[in-house]
Amino acid sequence: MKIAFTLMACLLAACGGPPHQAREKSSDRLAAVDASTMVVLDHELRFTLELLDHRVVRLPDGRLRAQIRIANRTGSDLKTQVAWTFKDDSNFAVESETPFEHVLFGAGQTRDLTRESLSNAATRFHVQARTAKPGEF
Repeated sequence: MKIAFTLMACLLAACGGPPHQAREKSSDRLAAVDASTMVVLDHELRFTLELLDHRVVRLPDGRLRAQIRIANRTGSDLKTQVAWTFKDDSNFAVESETPFEHVLFGAGQTRDLTRESLSNAATRFHVQARTAKPGEF
């Protein structure tokens, strides 16, 4: 009996222990689609750009300063376009979306991008990124 118990203990230790049930998040803890800070619109670009950090600063006049840090995870230059949208607490846009602006990421480069809202009703922001078309950059 001792041998069987010892053998079972060694087997469980070698396998990492007994199986456990996967821990799933409840629906109230899942992120909403519109709550994301940055959305990459191109499938290829999704695997090359990485959002490292984002920050919101309230300016003295009540406007919002949005800052993001994005890294190029590839060994080649990326020609991208970025557009910003400032939103209120209800996730509605408080001003029109900015036009797409060109941003060049060097190979392995990390860039900080900053934009200030025009309205003091903004409480959050949303960034869209896409690959620049060959003739646009």
